[in-house]
Amino acid sequence: MIPKEKARELVCLFIPKLIEINPVSDYFEEAKECALICVDEIIDSHYKVFTGTKESVNDYWQDVKQEISNL
Repeated sequence: MIPKEKARELVCLFIPKLIEINPVSDYFEEAKECALICVDEIIDSHYKVFTGTKESVNDYWQDVKQEISNL
């Protein structure tokens, strides 16, 4: 899956949950914030746990993070 597709998928996963929590909200922007938090956690865990992780893995998640911001 390319970073742009993963970005959209992550954001869309949060929208139904946010609707349940707060039915009067800007779901898309809140979902983007949630997805960015997830990607930051993935990047951070790869750095801390898998210091030998291939650069391409980190690059992929950095690209996903950028694509989320671009949505």
